[in-house]
Amino acid sequence: MRRSLAAVLMFLVLSLPALAESPRVVDRAGLLTAEEMLALERRCGEVAGRYRMDVALLTVDGTGGEELIEFCRQYYNEGGYGYGERMDGVLFVVDIGAGNWALHLKGAARELFGEPAKAAVVGGAEAHLAVKEYPAALARFVEDVDAFLASSVPAREEQSPSAPDFELLLALVAALLLLIALIHGIVESVRARRERGQAHR
Repeated sequence: MRRSLAAVLMFLVLSLPALAESPRVVDRAGLLTAEEMLALERRCGEVAGRYRMDVALLTVDGTGGEELIEFCRQYYNEGGYGYGERMDGVLFVVDIGAGNWALHLKGAARELFGEPAKAAVVGGAEAHLAVKEYPAALARFVEDVDAFLASSVPAREEQSPSAPDFELLLALVAALLLLIALIHGIVESVRARRERGQAHR
């Protein structure tokens, strides 16, 4: 019983990040290996957590006739992305079907990324897209967003104390689950001792 409960609790702890938020890297066009997706997911998470500014990537092979910019807006809003009430964040979409890309900015990102900034964070990625180096293009975009935010909002975390700290929440939930498991183990141990004591009488 104790082993089963511990296994369930461990599964819940490990699954919390996946259940609590949408993946930041979605490769519908099949351009990335599993390793590349994991590396990009980790990097996007690092940048998003550091600046409280979501960073998401999406590849598609066509949008079913929908305008790409509208497709981006709808995907971002319905995907649960963004920090805070204004859903601060950036979404970079590559459409290999149309040979095009789009950048969607939400909340504080719309104020931070003026036209020069947009050109700066997408310019490096465009060079890779021109020669169909898709993994390199996506990685370059994330690095350029990181560099821009580092120079523009270095103290953003300190300025947003009310923003939800997802990592702290996960730690608290994990600690609570482990505490429950520990208490359960103690109760089971005491019960087993009593049963053995009664059996010897």
